[in-house]
Amino acid sequence: SAINNEDADEPQELQIQRYIASRSIALVIMGVPGVYFHGLLGSKNDAELVLEEKETRSINRKNINKDELIRSLENPETTTSMVTKMMLELIRKRIHEKAFHPNASQKVINISKDIFAVIRIDADHTSAVLAIVNVTDKLIDLEVKKDTLDCKCIDGFELIEGKTYKFKNDIIDIHLKPYQVVWLKFVS
Repeated sequence: SAINNEDADEPQELQIQRYIASRSIALVIMGVPGVYFHGLLGSKNDAELVLEEKETRSINRKNINKDELIRSLENPETTTSMVTKMMLELIRKRIHEKAFHPNASQKVINISKDIFAVIRIDADHTSAVLAIVNVTDKLIDLEVKKDTLDCKCIDGFELIEGKTYKFKNDIIDIHLKPYQVVWLKFVS
């Protein structure tokens, strides 16, 4: 709710992608990410509960009806179903990457004000993941230079969509959709 105005005249998919982009940042930075149940579901804030209980922490403490939740998760057109599916996909991919170990090194890369980018390098220095997030509602063409990555990078494999990226003259061209998340894995 903090990043998506409920009254906005925007497509549902754009709001979901914006939410996933924001959550993906927490998944890629050093440490153990905190994923609350309501965050996993993409639940909206409960302002009425805050007023009723006079407790600001109630904003994300709404009780969930099991049957309603199951119906929502089973309907692929609901926000809950789409967010949960995307979040679980990112979490599963994160778990299987040594570069996302809580203590793996990281370097935030300043590419552009419209991009969040961090490279995570595993403890053995055998793999690295460049996490890129378009934090805007615009299409962005991005050039990533090999020398900014601080790793012995060969061609990269994108973990989310499964696309291969090749360096040409030590540059990888990436075309980002609004709020797109890219996890580009390199193996030394």
